[in-house]
Amino acid sequence: MTKFNGNIDDYFEQKELLRSQMAAAAATQAEKRKQVLDFVARFGAKATKAKQAQSRLKSLEKMETIELKAIPVSARILIPAPIQVGKIVQKISHVSLGYGSESGSGTGSGKSSKSILTDINLEIWRGIIWRWSDSTEQGSQPCSKV
Repeated sequence: MTKFNGNIDDYFEQKELLRSQMAAAAATQAEKRKQVLDFVARFGAKATKAKQAQSRLKSLEKMETIELKAIPVSARILIPAPIQVGKIVQKISHVSLGYGSESGSGTGSGKSSKSILTDINLEIWRGIIWRWSDSTEQGSQPCSKV
């Protein structure tokens, strides 16, 4: 297995580069084999070159062969399943919403804060609804599907 850095396009680009390098090496090796076999065919029977021809044949046998394999046109990417959360994904309790400065904040302006919503509870349920309610639970309303 070979590790490739980058995204899937980089993977295929690197694979193609590796393939072209292997093809060039295979072509060089084939040319060298052809030269050795030509030398052996010409000088194998000649007494002065027979030993050299046999030596080259031995080196040819020891030479590794380069096999060109097909490049895969697809990649198998495993994405793990997401972690399951509980029934309630998010819960916020006793929240107030308003504007203005709070009394006692040290600003000295003397403005009081204006509350718009007080003691609000929010629940976000997995796959079902958002639900908000006031402190009496009488205003429980579904807001939006998650």
